[in-house]
Amino acid sequence: MSGRVYDPENTPIAGTMLIEASAGTGKTYALERMVARLIGRENQPLSIDNILVVTFTNSAAREMKERIRLILTRRSRETWRSSSERERYRKALTDFGRASILTIHSFCLMVLGTWPFEASAPFRQEMIPGNKLETEEAHTWLASLDASAIAPEILESAYRQAGSSTKLISEIVRELIGDGRPPGSVLLPDSEDIEAFNSFVSDSNNPEGRLSAAADSLFTPAWSSAALKAVFKAAGGANKTAASLNKICAHMAACRALKGIPALTDGILGDPAEAGIKSHFHELLHAAAGLNTDAGSLDGESSALLQALKDFLTIIAPYIEIRKEGREVKAVNLLDRYMRCIFYGLVRQKLKPRVDRRKDETGIWGYADLIQRVSQAVERPDSPLTRLLRTRYRAALIDEFQDTDPLQWQMFHSLFSGPGHILALIGDPKQCIYGFRGTGLQGYQAAKSLIPAEKQYRLETNFRSRASLAAVINRLFSPVFRTRCDGGRPIGFFPVESGRPAGDRFCYPHAEIPITIIKAASESEYADGIVREIRALLDPETGGQWISDSPIGETGTRDPSLSRRVLASDIAVLVRTVRQEEDFISRLTALEIPTLCYRSRSVFTQPICEAVYGLLRALDAPRNQALWRSVLLDEFFRLPPDLLLRLEQSGCLDHFSEKGMEWKRLFVSGKSFLAFESFFGYSIKLASWAEETGYAGSADHLRHPWTRRVISRSGGERLWQDWRQISELIQKKQSEGLRDIPGIIAWMRRCAQDQNLEKSEFLVRLETESPAVRVLTMHASKGLEFPLVFLHGGFTGKTKHSSRDSYRFDDRGTLVTDRLCRERYFNRHRANNWEEDKRLWYVAFTRAVYKLWAPFLSDEKRVVQMDSFWDIAISRTADPPDQFRLPPHESMDRKNAGGFKQQLCSKLDEFAENSDLMHLIDSGTSQPTPLPKPKPARQGPLCLAPLPSCPAGMRDPATESYTSLLLSLRRDSGYPVEQDKDVDHIIASSDDFLPEADNDTNPLGQDGGAIFGQLIHACLEQCDFSLAASDDKRIWFSHQDTEDLFNSLANRFYPPNWYESRSAALKTMVRRALRVSIPSLGRLCDLQPRQFRREIEFQVYLPQGTSLDVDSTEIRIDSGFLKGFIDLLLRKDGRWWVVDWKTNLLPSGRSYEDIMKENLYRLQYELYLIGLCRTLSGNLGRPIDWEKEIGGAAYLFLRGLDEQSEDGIWTSKPTRRHILGIAKAMGCFEAIK
Repeated sequence: MSGRVYDPENTPIAGTMLIEASAGTGKTYALERMVARLIGRENQPLSIDNILVVTFTNSAAREMKERIRLILTRRSRETWRSSSERERYRKALTDFGRASILTIHSFCLMVLGTWPFEASAPFRQEMIPGNKLETEEAHTWLASLDASAIAPEILESAYRQAGSSTKLISEIVRELIGDGRPPGSVLLPDSEDIEAFNSFVSDSNNPEGRLSAAADSLFTPAWSSAALKAVFKAAGGANKTAASLNKICAHMAACRALKGIPALTDGILGDPAEAGIKSHFHELLHAAAGLNTDAGSLDGESSALLQALKDFLTIIAPYIEIRKEGREVKAVNLLDRYMRCIFYGLVRQKLKPRVDRRKDETGIWGYADLIQRVSQAVERPDSPLTRLLRTRYRAALIDEFQDTDPLQWQMFHSLFSGPGHILALIGDPKQCIYGFRGTGLQGYQAAKSLIPAEKQYRLETNFRSRASLAAVINRLFSPVFRTRCDGGRPIGFFPVESGRPAGDRFCYPHAEIPITIIKAASESEYADGIVREIRALLDPETGGQWISDSPIGETGTRDPSLSRRVLASDIAVLVRTVRQEEDFISRLTALEIPTLCYRSRSVFTQPICEAVYGLLRALDAPRNQALWRSVLLDEFFRLPPDLLLRLEQSGCLDHFSEKGMEWKRLFVSGKSFLAFESFFGYSIKLASWAEETGYAGSADHLRHPWTRRVISRSGGERLWQDWRQISELIQKKQSEGLRDIPGIIAWMRRCAQDQNLEKSEFLVRLETESPAVRVLTMHASKGLEFPLVFLHGGFTGKTKHSSRDSYRFDDRGTLVTDRLCRERYFNRHRANNWEEDKRLWYVAFTRAVYKLWAPFLSDEKRVVQMDSFWDIAISRTADPPDQFRLPPHESMDRKNAGGFKQQLCSKLDEFAENSDLMHLIDSGTSQPTPLPKPKPARQGPLCLAPLPSCPAGMRDPATESYTSLLLSLRRDSGYPVEQDKDVDHIIASSDDFLPEADNDTNPLGQDGGAIFGQLIHACLEQCDFSLAASDDKRIWFSHQDTEDLFNSLANRFYPPNWYESRSAALKTMVRRALRVSIPSLGRLCDLQPRQFRREIEFQVYLPQGTSLDVDSTEIRIDSGFLKGFIDLLLRKDGRWWVVDWKTNLLPSGRSYEDIMKENLYRLQYELYLIGLCRTLSGNLGRPIDWEKEIGGAAYLFLRGLDEQSEDGIWTSKPTRRHILGIAKAMGCFEAIK
């Protein structure tokens, strides 16, 4: 347990250090400052490429990289620092592309690719996820096996336990990649156990062997019922009836003729006499096992029987376990498990070297190979790779160190623990929760034992949770982590203080109490209680609210506009299992409560993928009409088979074969989006063909574009979103050089098999960004935080015996894995599981920011995991550290459960009464009701309705975008445009016709075009509006966060020296935009954050043949969606406004009216307003009153703004008649009244 407090700015950084960072204490903050200090220090400063930062996931690495870049930028501009220090920071920024901020797998891949000779790796390497190579080799090896390579009974046993050849191959692959043997663990049975088993098998096949002799001694005599009864009585067991004793005698007589292990085993475990023996014989063996051979109550025949039973048990006990489970005695056959272990030993001995040779020859790696290969190369005597890495990196900072296995720890220790190097390990042992992946605390404990106590630190301030919640977590988990039920060394627990700044207050009954316990009789009743609470929190009339701590006004009340209702997105439900996750989603959805699942899954595993594969195969072989038939029957079209037959007979499908050649040429030339667009456009002809063949109903359906058809059916939005994402990813992959269709298909299948889902672009996109309750597992919640958290789980009782999942336990800091699942290790396995359960509960409790709800089941018939947690946390003092004691849910008998639960409930009530940290409520019995339909918007607190959102990216080939609309119009009018730009780029390009600017007085005069427009939009999207409210310019210009933001954004678009000469002008332009007084709106800097939202993406569906009349120009749109961004959406005095930024400068002799007309800005804001009305109407369940609820549009031409006048401001609101005409043409007439 680390005792010294680590100060990120002052604690010396030297040698090997261990920093314990409890949940929410800012480990990323500490790491980024450690990097900055190493670069900026006067004594032996390091360059950016001398520092290695290793973190857990790719997303964490990206975040770390941005934060390190930001702190280096900030420090390079702090004038109080010395010029030499600032120069070091500037150099680090210049060399930032050489920074090594990586995951452990990325680091190993970089090492193998950069120094293949020193790592003894192939020069040509390729990462292939999905274990394809191992699977191929496993197939080949199994097919080549014969009796000389493996004993038939061993192969037969492995196959029988796997259940099928497919599952057997999967298990072989797991063995090859090391999934069945965690690094650093001791694997049982070991070589001595296997050798003893082989001797047992040899002896058993010998008629003169020990087993045969013991079996003859036990089964040959005709034992009397009296002798059997005497053994049972001596053991203190229940009296057996005469019928039961007769069955035992018949069973033993039937076993006399059985010889050899298979027959004898089947006899002992089965019922060869067919006497209905049940477990009577097993009970006899169990009784004998508990007696001494010199039992005083036994003599004569009964004593001889006991001796024969003892001799037989001595031989078979290691391979047939006689165990008592509850009231029942069972005999467990371990022979098959031994044979399975021998089989996998052969896999490691025979097959793994063959797989490794092929990997060396081909350079094909899997994720499991990377760490092992680098570790082996580093551990070689006088390793050249070790010398290179120690020269390259003088400091290594390891994030999430608690999840580092012993192999990784040994690698880092060998590389960076010597003189002249820094090895900083930061993590939290209380958050080590991935034992099911084979990792544990062994690596952390090994490091802790080697690092001196004076080099072990901790972070003591929790910046996540409010003070009362941090206090109750300290109170609950202090006894939990100061003891271990398996008798090992406890993790320990240091209290943390809350450093979260004061913010909004949560207003709700008992909101001031950080934890509410919901008492329920069952798991289902508790789930109903959670749903009832969530429904109450979201009630628009009586639900929870966030109240800003704003000053009280003259009326004695706070400004109501500074409060808002609790949104669904403020709430998270953390569950233990996927089944519970699915159950909660269905419960909440049934009550019309918006819900999102946070489970990470690849978009390439979605149902639409099969249809995409079919389309790609048809494009690859366009002359094959069978493939086009499959496409037309699949998800894209769903043609009736009889219609398809008619089309084929009439020769219509020949057209697809001909056009397919054209689509294939487009695809392989790298223009997959054009190929898809052309395909979907041409497919509209199916409607006319269907009509010609007499299928009028299908023709009407097929006249609509695929997008409209798919969205109109159940689950259509999900299919549509997945198609958009997949088509964008395919286009991106083509831009990287992979253009052939078979290669694209193979790449998609590899991505689907890849379990390493760290590439966020491959994850299934959420259907919406609307406020929704998040439902996710506790494991998936690690690293996240939510204002309000409900916990659901911990309802299981005693762990059941397993025959397949290995038993794992900690043995003095070493992880032991017993594949035989032997009874002797069962309690240690249960204790090890409970220790990880405690860590998982800590992760779950610390996700909450304001308040948390947890369960207590009042069912007195059983004790569950959560009862054990409350028992340790509330009612029981800590056990001695060296005492082995299973938790109550694993050890409590059913007859004692009632008294224990009553006492525990009393303790919880007492704790709640004597503190302000906990509150208990009953779950209730009434069924929760759906939320009422939203009422018309009221004046006062603003609650922004969610707007549709679809991720920005390449234009979807199946839709018509606002960009393509403008492009087609400008082509027709002769307006020069560039290809493939979105609407914002096209509009920003109007900066190119700026008149001559005085570049000496206006540093931004020569900046224009799309890049400058993007920079301005990014600044206004992310800056703090309120900082511009003060008349004192210094507040805006000297604010460090604003400086960091503008500098970071500018460096993304321009070289570093651009911002140095234009920073003041850029800040002035943005500040002026926030301070000008907009008619009917006032100043943007005076708005409260809840009154506006920035960068809202929208999409509006357009029926086929939409025709719009804009400035006497007719625009026809074939079909699809219009989409774009609203720069700023706000509500003022009950009316909605859209605000748009423009960087155009008024040319000489022109008016802003001219610019609005030339650039089609009128059409732009009209579409914005129609999209807004449609979204609001859908959310409120009624049409939007155009006159009362819509304010209009405001366009700010940033280069022409003047704080003292209305120059540069253009506001307008279309007439109701005009907007209804456009809305009618677009098919959303009903949204506006």
